[in-house]
Amino acid sequence: MHKSWYYAAGTEHIGPIDIEEIKQLIAEGKITATTLVWHEDLTDWLKAEESELAELLQQPTLSHSAEKYCSLCGKKFPIDELIDINGHLSCAACKPLLIRQCQSGFQSSGIVFAGFWIRVLATLLDGVTMLILQLIVGMILKWLPLHNFTIEIIKMIANVLISASYIICMTKI
Repeated sequence: MHKSWYYAAGTEHIGPIDIEEIKQLIAEGKITATTLVWHEDLTDWLKAEESELAELLQQPTLSHSAEKYCSLCGKKFPIDELIDINGHLSCAACKPLLIRQCQSGFQSSGIVFAGFWIRVLATLLDGVTMLILQLIVGMILKWLPLHNFTIEIIKMIANVLISASYIICMTKI
């Protein structure tokens, strides 16, 4: 396997490179099983998995692909030096902080949802707010010199407008 190799990266052909460089590129993930490769003895470009490089692709290596990033400090570490806590990878230095965050209810999405009773209270508060606004409109309409039927129609329209404007205001918060 002491040949000069070439590989395709997008539309570019890169090479000649020796087998040691090939091993390094495989370790870095730049040459994968589906990467097209070629050397002088081949008549056409082949996928790396169909060439003499197939055995190199299957060898386990401690490579850059076996490295991950700490979710807190962002530094790159070998995978065996990281610990997974609730789906977050952490290095030894950041582990105490990540544990504290998990214990205090840290959520990776950044969204903290209110509990059940807070949501029930918010719904009741919304209902009371709507009731007060509708009562105010109803009292104002009673003082106007209009027929009962007209007052009821105006009340319904006002209630719909109040409800719609309240919903619009609450969805923008």
